[in-house]
Amino acid sequence: SIDWEADSDDQVTLPVGLGLTKTVRIGNMPVKFRGEVQYSVIKPDNYGSDWTFVFRMAPVIPSPFK
Repeated sequence: SIDWEADSDDQVTLPVGLGLTKTVRIGNMPVKFRGEVQYSVIKPDNYGSDWTFVFRMAPVIPSPFK
């Protein structure tokens, strides 16, 4: 993200990540699970984290356009 008001050294963040997604059935409903880890290669010194861990869970809804 870019903060246009920040000093030139504090404007850019560059995360690089890797994630895995798995779809499973819980009863009759398919559910997607996703885990991801990101490392900020470039980030401002005064805020932000080096590592970010993400976990998502989402139901899979059938398309109404079949």
